[in-house]
Amino acid sequence: MKTIVIIIVALALIGGGYLFIMDQRNKATLSTLEEAKEVESTATTSSATVASQVVINRTNGEWDTNSTGGNYGIVASELKFEFTGYKPGGQHVGTFNNLVATVSLDAMGNPIATEITIDPKSVQTDAAGVTGHLQKKEFFDTETFADVKVNIKEIQKEGANVKAIADLTIKGVTKTLAIPVTVTKTEAGTKFEVDTRIKISDYGMAYGPVQDEVRVTLSGLVFEFGMGN
Repeated sequence: MKTIVIIIVALALIGGGYLFIMDQRNKATLSTLEEAKEVESTATTSSATVASQVVINRTNGEWDTNSTGGNYGIVASELKFEFTGYKPGGQHVGTFNNLVATVSLDAMGNPIATEITIDPKSVQTDAAGVTGHLQKKEFFDTETFADVKVNIKEIQKEGANVKAIADLTIKGVTKTLAIPVTVTKTEAGTKFEVDTRIKISDYGMAYGPVQDEVRVTLSGLVFEFGMGN
């Protein structure tokens, strides 16, 4: 009997140690990402001249883009939007299958403003149980709130540092964030990437041992018409 008890205790200690190690690893991963920090709210929008606009639709997980004017477009196959949530011992990766965005570009093809409307009921993760749970009240509460909105009002540049100033609205709560963006000029066009972390508790979301910070990644490629795309 004592042997059985010792084995059970040993397994419990091993399991607890594993969860602790994974939890620390997840926190270490998040700590390497620059946080999307809240800044003072402003009603102003970008004063940059809009030279091109692109409408992005994602329907049932399929991306489609349409340029409504100007010399630039966005490559649908290069678009990626994911989030990663962390729990003791693991993580789950998800996305949203239905959204619409209008991207405004300047004369050089740089994004200067974007309006995104996301259908939270279209959330999709790597686990069916998690997908269903994210629609409940403790998370997106999709029965009450029909959409998630992102309104990027301007792009601020200080040397190599680029920040998107955006209003993020989730569950009726709006916060203005300074979101770090990496912009890279390539032969194919201008690549933009977001890899940041946000606190879900700021938007009234929380559940048990799930970590407060969520990783958000977004990327795409802007190309100029007539340049081989």
